[in-house]
Amino acid sequence: MLTVEEVEFSLWLENQITVRGWRPADLAKAAKLPAATVARVLNGDRNAGPEVATAIAKALSLSPEFVFRQAGLLPEIIPADPDPTFEEIAEILRGMTPEERRDVVDYALWRLRRRNGAS
Repeated sequence: MLTVEEVEFSLWLENQITVRGWRPADLAKAAKLPAATVARVLNGDRNAGPEVATAIAKALSLSPEFVFRQAGLLPEIIPADPDPTFEEIAEILRGMTPEERRDVVDYALWRLRRRNGAS
């Protein structure tokens, strides 16, 4: 019987593959994992342990901590602000160079000023 964490991780991982326009074989190659391992995780036949989760994190350019939380290997962090967008943005920023992060901050400031009627 599958645990809730395994089902949720499988769905999350499937979504990550889809949004990248990948196939499971592409993830397996990028993660340097056997295709059968990726298939078993996606089917819920196997949970992603620390080694598999770390390989998946590297392949997806995400922090291992974030993927561990998705896989149920670490407890969920309860944010001060319940909006999940903040964690999503933080994860995206962690995968960027300092210059790219600066571009994102500059864009956010521009959007805020535009919304508030300043230029």
